[in-house]
Amino acid sequence: MPKPRKPKGQFNFEQPNQPFGSQLEPFAKLWAFRILIPLQGLSEAMGHQYGFSDASVPAALGLQGVIDEEFFSEDTTESSSLRKRKIFALLTKMYWELEGQSATVEVSELLTSNVKKLAELIGLAPVEQAVLQFFIYLDSEPLLQSISETLGELTRKQTLKALATILNLPYGDVQASLRQDGLLARSGLLTFQKHRSQLNLQHRMELLSDNFSDRLLNHEINPVDILRSSVISSSPAELALSDFSHIEKELQLLLFYMQHVLRSKRKGVNIFVYGPPGTGKSQLVKVVGKHFDCELMEVSNQDEDGDTISGFQRFRSYRAAQCIFANQRTMLLFDEVEDVLEFDDAHPFFGFLRSRDRKSNTSEL
Repeated sequence: MPKPRKPKGQFNFEQPNQPFGSQLEPFAKLWAFRILIPLQGLSEAMGHQYGFSDASVPAALGLQGVIDEEFFSEDTTESSSLRKRKIFALLTKMYWELEGQSATVEVSELLTSNVKKLAELIGLAPVEQAVLQFFIYLDSEPLLQSISETLGELTRKQTLKALATILNLPYGDVQASLRQDGLLARSGLLTFQKHRSQLNLQHRMELLSDNFSDRLLNHEINPVDILRSSVISSSPAELALSDFSHIEKELQLLLFYMQHVLRSKRKGVNIFVYGPPGTGKSQLVKVVGKHFDCELMEVSNQDEDGDTISGFQRFRSYRAAQCIFANQRTMLLFDEVEDVLEFDDAHPFFGFLRSRDRKSNTSEL
């Protein structure tokens, strides 16, 4: 979509004293204005009776004292039309001023630092980092959410085009960063919601967890910290190898295979242990981990507040943990793995599709 022509200044009036975008950081202001002007979100808001869903947005954009309570009314008089044209001209002028400064606008230092740590650990490319940063901030900033709602519901292609404009990145690069087999999706950090034809920009993407954005925006993290609520250090083994003499043949085969895997640093190794409850499956894993001096991490079925974590969310945490611990001497224990193959009660209409996708994704681990 071509950028709007620069205004010629046909409207001459004073800008409000309130500094525009005062509640948004500079990089977020730029994203907001790209939504409103090049992507024409402002036209949608101005044509709606209620305007922005968040009443504080006009002030944050610098329109305090310019927009009054009757601005978004259905009045079609010339004065109302002229007033809307003035608002559009003002915001277009502000947009071009921000674009002129875009080379010096950077995402917040803490968010950039945290995302860069993740990038170094799992290999995120610059475009993937930029897309992840945007959705982390969008998830936590109501003002930007309200502004993004002016774009309405978006198809996959429309979402990709919008992101390319908002982040000033080539469409092809954005498309590649959000492929199902891309690193963002494979790690579970950011997943494209494809099972509904149209969603708004915020809900089209799903982050790793509910507290993911808060941690990266407000705390200096160790990448392992982002899994704290769903991947925990396993408790010590209570048994020894000698306690599994009844499966000695299978155990020796397992130990031989694990030794080969650790020496060769082979990837994608998953061992399925099955049996009735209470037969020592989890203890066997802990004993093997101790034998090979591996740190054993466990995908929890409860979060920090004691609430049950869905099978879908546990599976995403498992995928993220595989990326984060890829270069460490670590074993992951995923107990009750049948959770990821069951219907998702939170998504009753798409439970079958999600279940089918999880079966497919499991083969990629």
